[in-house]
Amino acid sequence: MNSDHDTLLLHTEVRWLSRGNVLQRLFELKDELRLFLLDAKSPLASCLSNARWLVILAYMADIFEKLNILNTSLQGPNTHILLLNDKICAFIKKLELWKSLCENDNTEMFGSMSGFIQENELSFDDVKPIILTHLDNLGKHKTSHTTARTLPTHS
Repeated sequence: MNSDHDTLLLHTEVRWLSRGNVLQRLFELKDELRLFLLDAKSPLASCLSNARWLVILAYMADIFEKLNILNTSLQGPNTHILLLNDKICAFIKKLELWKSLCENDNTEMFGSMSGFIQENELSFDDVKPIILTHLDNLGKHKTSHTTARTLPTHS
């Protein structure tokens, strides 16, 4: 069908880092997969015909891609706790920025979702509360992981 991919990634246990890749591949093959599922008379085909479901899938592919990039940047021989803390704090700030932008209907930072919405002339308003809640929940985990602790002072 002239797809960029000729296979769908199938794993019984997908490692965390590759989950975003699976979501991205699923989104890229949505049309071919929908036809396959329709031919197989699977009830899952209805998901791939549902524009709202596809917008959320595109968002999840985008956010997992960003999480994969963060995860990869936290690994390697030239890392130390201060650098890692800075990267995590910067990502949390990005989450806050992305939420703020989404509140103003700007979704450019989520390329797959934004492109799908524009190509299909959809309204972001249909999924906006879901996306905002998700971004807010991702940011809420910061308090337990990044709250600075004061060191005891010696007199």
